[in-house]
Amino acid sequence: MANRATHVVGVYEHSQGGHEWEAGWLDHQPYRDELTVFKRDYPDLDWSDEPFDGMFAHLLETMAALGHLYRFEATSDESGETVPRRLKACVADFKSVEFDGNEPDAA
Repeated sequence: MANRATHVVGVYEHSQGGHEWEAGWLDHQPYRDELTVFKRDYPDLDWSDEPFDGMFAHLLETMAALGHLYRFEATSDESGETVPRRLKACVADFKSVEFDGNEPDAA
């Protein structure tokens, strides 16, 4: 599907110590230019408890350097409508930059 797409979007909340095969695949051309990542940050976690590691952490760093990473914050115990609402605000920031040419709101 990525071969046919103009935009590839990933929403990542936690790698849970697993291996995301698509991370290695999407980190190569031509997908890297088409990929946008929405990453959940956990402000209540200690830096040593970073939920993204290994190959996936490298992909996130690459996407940040390219300006293709959008972050939304939600503590580890948030649930219900809070997390989707914060993700929707993050997506709105992406749309304003990608389709309207505006800079995202500082959150």
